[in-house]
Amino acid sequence: MRNLDMDLLRTFVAIAQHETFAAAAARVGRTQSAVTQQMQRLEDEMGCALFEKRGRHMWERLIALPNVKCVRPQGAFYCFPNIGAYIGKTAGGVKITDAVSFAAALLEQAHVAVVPGNDSGFETHVRLSFATSMAQIDKGLDRIGEFLKKLA
Repeated sequence: MRNLDMDLLRTFVAIAQHETFAAAAARVGRTQSAVTQQMQRLEDEMGCALFEKRGRHMWERLIALPNVKCVRPQGAFYCFPNIGAYIGKTAGGVKITDAVSFAAALLEQAHVAVVPGNDSGFETHVRLSFATSMAQIDKGLDRIGEFLKKLA
């Protein structure tokens, strides 16, 4: 049996108990970015993807949504779907022009937070974290599905 870094294990336990990287970061006194890096290190040390089941589940739900394309996540804690088919549509009177306007409308109208890909050069993509509970993943994806149905 190999010796694992106890700090990494404490962070993993905090994630499991609090169900999000943000809450775990607050619990262990680190930034969310530092917690993400720690989990990547732990996955490297363990030789497996600790959140693979949640990522696969989110990915399968995303690709089942109409006109959403998404590459299966590999070694990350998020999915990065292409919502380009919805650019030019209107959501509650708001014209969707890129990932930023899509994310803003989704937050305001469906109460789901995503990170627009514009800063990474992907104006038609948004980022969704699966570093949360399966129940939260399903709740968010249900809301996204309902939001997409309302786009005209």
